[in-house]
Amino acid sequence: MNRVDIGGVEFRWNHVESISSIDEQQWDTCAGDNPLVRHAFFRALETSGSTGFDHGVVPGYFLLRDRTGTLVACVPTALKWGNLREFGPEITWIQAGLARDCFQWPKFQACSPLFPRMAPKLLVHPQWRSAAFRAGLLRLLIGLGAAEGRFSAFNLMHLPAEDARGCAAEGALISYEQRSAWTNPGVATFDDYVAQLPHRKRRMLRRERARTEALGLTVAVRHGTEVSTALATDFYAGYRAVCRRHGHETWLPPAVFEQLCARMPDAVRIFTVHDGDRYVAGLFCFQNRDTLFVDTWSAPDDVPDLCFEMLCYRPMEYAIEHNLTSIDAGLSSPYKTVRGYRADPVFNAHWFYDERLAALARTVLNLPAYSAGERLLDVG
Repeated sequence: MNRVDIGGVEFRWNHVESISSIDEQQWDTCAGDNPLVRHAFFRALETSGSTGFDHGVVPGYFLLRDRTGTLVACVPTALKWGNLREFGPEITWIQAGLARDCFQWPKFQACSPLFPRMAPKLLVHPQWRSAAFRAGLLRLLIGLGAAEGRFSAFNLMHLPAEDARGCAAEGALISYEQRSAWTNPGVATFDDYVAQLPHRKRRMLRRERARTEALGLTVAVRHGTEVSTALATDFYAGYRAVCRRHGHETWLPPAVFEQLCARMPDAVRIFTVHDGDRYVAGLFCFQNRDTLFVDTWSAPDDVPDLCFEMLCYRPMEYAIEHNLTSIDAGLSSPYKTVRGYRADPVFNAHWFYDERLAALARTVLNLPAYSAGERLLDVG
């Protein structure tokens, strides 16, 4: 164990390769209730074979403990090789850096690997969540990345604005992309929500829902404990078909969805669509006490308008029925925005160990010639 002083208090830190070596309760005390950073989430990725050098993603976990051995902070990290999943606008500076010979793999980052979603990445015990402590933790991580000597940059990916501001104060270059979000307006029913929409959106919604209702399909919402092996197999086949229709291969292995259901059944919701006994489509989601996280779409065949129903309208209806305050529908796209989601910023923070790469990143991302990125954070 290594020792470090943060704000006059001595802590011990280490970095481990498997989440299984970390106490689940202590990790989750730091992580809070966001399902994308819970111990069980990372455990499911490991046990399903989703990560590893062959996948271009090698996970690791930074741990900070007090003198009693209690975990006071933890950070999920990853080393990534040649894997463009999650990079968003960062692909521009990565490609430019490779061309100019000032970026080299692996990429060192704090993230929820393979699930590019907004979530805190500096997971801190409730007793230590001061700005000063978080700043000290950031400086330690930045310094560790520099001391390694083989990294071009250290990134924190997909952060809320508050966390990005803290990173900017520690010299990070901040970039952002858009995510799709929806806030429950406090209505009693989905019909009440529809009634308050502008006429054009209301007419489109009713027309699209009428077409899908005419198909006579059965929609159900299942918790993780209600997902059988057969359903998980059908879901994965539909996910693979969606990937291929969009021209790329799957980045998640067959076991991952079943492992997520088994390890965090309270947080998993799968919206399923059947025509009698025939599986038609599914939507994999996570849920905590106030938010539904819409994630992976599965459909063996492309059914017109069904994805609009299942990725947009049905989650909103579910959120209203279950008194959830919001939906996080992942990275933004026009079809979501026109159907009721808004485009909100989600931030990435970058510290560069090569000044040539830093200058190149500012140029290709069209960022100000200073590191803190205050103007970008105004959008948050």
